[in-house]
Amino acid sequence: MMASAGKALGYRRTSPIGAIGGGDSDANVATASPAKLAVAMASIAMLIACGREPELPALAPATMDASQSEALRRMNLAGATAFAGWTWRYEFGAGCRLRVIKRYEDRPIPVAEHVLTDHGVKIVPYPGAGFGVKAYPRLKAGSADLFDARTEPQAAAFAQDAESLLTACGSAANPPR
Repeated sequence: MMASAGKALGYRRTSPIGAIGGGDSDANVATASPAKLAVAMASIAMLIACGREPELPALAPATMDASQSEALRRMNLAGATAFAGWTWRYEFGAGCRLRVIKRYEDRPIPVAEHVLTDHGVKIVPYPGAGFGVKAYPRLKAGSADLFDARTEPQAAAFAQDAESLLTACGSAANPPR
């Protein structure tokens, strides 16, 4: 009744579906062009099913010595081994920017970028099983999740490599807390 009253007053409601069809009728799927609906649905299905990571712009290159480059290589090697369905990949750029590219059961998760200037690295035991490696800023609250490991020695090795990267930022490796 309200829709017909609105029409009687000259109001017309548009919807995203109507916009796809090119018309400005009530939310009626029948008004959308079948071809446009098919293209929209196929595009959505491909994005979901594809599970591909989005194309990311390259980070500005960081100045790293050979030991820091090796530490990043080891971090990527450790991250490639799945833990509880998760895998990680890392890129390190200028300005102490660490890009963390996570996947869960081979599906991409939104990419996280952390500026780790003045951060420390800490190992956090998880209840039940596993250990997290986190970066904490020294002067404010918050943390950056860097890695999850099955064992404490694996987490410690990763943390040491992450601390090596932080030396490229001029940060001390001591945990802030």
